[in-house]
Amino acid sequence: PPLTPPSSTTTMTMTKRNTSTPLWQSVFRPSLFSGKIALVTGGGTGIGRSISFELASLGATVVIASRDQEKCEDAAREMNEGLLQYCQRCGQSVGECGRVVAGPSTSIRDEDQVQDLVRTIVFTC
Repeated sequence: PPLTPPSSTTTMTMTKRNTSTPLWQSVFRPSLFSGKIALVTGGGTGIGRSISFELASLGATVVIASRDQEKCEDAAREMNEGLLQYCQRCGQSVGECGRVVAGPSTSIRDEDQVQDLVRTIVFTC
């Protein structure tokens, strides 16, 4: 049957959900990236944030970087809180889930900043 739009008498309600904890479960095994480190530039927003959360939910330590370090720090904190909830909901132990770490402020167009980011990852992760 064709889809019909709601009539003017229909009341539509929308509920706000916690966007830091996705309502999905990965098709990959939970510890696929356990012990691995991933770098996601632009990992604090949009698609990069979703990729970061997915990798961390699969056990990776994910370093997110952008020019706005404060935004990355806020995003890392929110994603780590969401990871705890996600792992509990999926029946994973906390050790199976990874974590998200904010890297230093980095412009990928600046070679010195990229090298500093890589050094930070090597020495702190």
